[in-house]
Amino acid sequence: MNRLVGGCQLNSITMVQSGLAFTPTMAASNLNNAGAYQLPNRICNGALPGDQRSIGRWFDTTCFVALPAGVYGNSGLEIIRGPGLVQVAPAQERRGD
Repeated sequence: MNRLVGGCQLNSITMVQSGLAFTPTMAASNLNNAGAYQLPNRICNGALPGDQRSIGRWFDTTCFVALPAGVYGNSGLEIIRGPGLVQVAPAQERRGD
């Protein structure tokens, strides 16, 4: 067996990253402040279970609601995490001669 697989080496590289944090904002600001973005009101957590997440729906948009004119929202900055990354480079076999 040592003659068959002796001196072989199997390597791979794995990279795991958490998703970037981002801030939900309203499409249009009603604060009468040109160039400013407006935070919505946050009425629940906003996180979805992993099995309900998709590219088109990563967090629960119903947890963020619009505001009346001139009112600041209570949602925080960078409260939602985007999708993470798991990448495994293909294994390479090396034989020592």
